[in-house]
Amino acid sequence: MLSLFQKSSKPFYKFGSVMELGLIPVQDWVPYLCGRFAAFGKFLPEELAARICDKVQMYSSYVQQLAYYTLLCTQDTVVTGVDVDSAFENLLDENTSFFTDKTENLTTYQMNFIRAVLDGVHQDFGKSAVRDDYNLGSASNIARIRESLLKKEIIEKTQAGIFMADPVLAAWFKERMAWA
Repeated sequence: MLSLFQKSSKPFYKFGSVMELGLIPVQDWVPYLCGRFAAFGKFLPEELAARICDKVQMYSSYVQQLAYYTLLCTQDTVVTGVDVDSAFENLLDENTSFFTDKTENLTTYQMNFIRAVLDGVHQDFGKSAVRDDYNLGSASNIARIRESLLKKEIIEKTQAGIFMADPVLAAWFKERMAWA
């Protein structure tokens, strides 16, 4: 996404300043979500509002989507954990075709790299134990895998290491992908 602003061949090259907004904190989301549910005659307990945020790592668009699906799944006036879980399954279902399109052409090495990230490996992919456990190939292959997945915005690089860029995609992989 940043390439739209940073590459001279892109339409928004040097168009204003890039401003990282960060995530909305859970303590700001909880009263907002509880208030919106109340406006529809539903009671959302604070712990479930926080759970909605946690399930999608406070990504605003996903918080809103999951809250909406939770509202739709709630049959009674009080939201339950079952409602949130059911809504999360709906969120995964809704995104399955998008995620399938995004991942269907990934190589076995790329899928193995993703599996390593999901298993908690965030650094030192070149160590022989990691390379062997996840069948990542040579060090130069690992660099190509990483760059390709970064370019496809499937992973992101932070100071703490490599992580999945999309928390719902990560959950989809964990819940819906049959790892060999």
